[in-house]
Amino acid sequence: MATNQEAQTLEETLNKTDLGHVINENKKPIMVAGAVIIAAIIGYSIFSQVNSSKKLEKLDKIFALEQSLFQKFADKKTTATEFKTQLAAVNNELISEPNLIPVFMDSINRLDQAGEADESVLAVAKNWLSKLNKNSPMYIFLGLRVAALSEDLGKTDEAIATLEGLVGHKTNILKDKIHFDLIRLYVKKGDMKKANERYETLKTKHEKSEFVKLGNIFLNGLQ
Repeated sequence: MATNQEAQTLEETLNKTDLGHVINENKKPIMVAGAVIIAAIIGYSIFSQVNSSKKLEKLDKIFALEQSLFQKFADKKTTATEFKTQLAAVNNELISEPNLIPVFMDSINRLDQAGEADESVLAVAKNWLSKLNKNSPMYIFLGLRVAALSEDLGKTDEAIATLEGLVGHKTNILKDKIHFDLIRLYVKKGDMKKANERYETLKTKHEKSEFVKLGNIFLNGLQ
């Protein structure tokens, strides 16, 4: 009985004002909306926790791979053959993770120095490049390494295609070197027209770069 009287008193009180009347007339929709908002807040909180948990889990996987694969190779606890096999089997989820690009490139350099940078290494490097965010500065560094591997393996056209793909990158990082490398490769192919076009672009966009002088020497010395 007291409860009903309290409810009636509450309704009477709400009805005394316009806002209170609106609330009183729409109690059910308001309660539903409130429940939805609360559910959304709880859901977002759970999502944030799960998302954070997944990020931490991925970081753990990245660290584990760095230690079990790349560091072991750097410490010479793994042979080049074993490393190349394991590298080719890296989980797709971790391929081209920005945190792994530096150690990945260091490993390629070690393989190159040991004379082990073969077609299989180039294939893996190209795969990592294809999965890397093209807007990342790391894309430039890895792209240059892929181009160098291609050139070393006698794949001049592939090296040129990779470098041409880097020219349009939104950052200006190493663009002068990219143009210079294209000059070299076009001269290597005997395409002096494109070599000179690249030199003009280099000279126009990077007039203070040391590569302008090198490009000029390179062209004049080989023409």
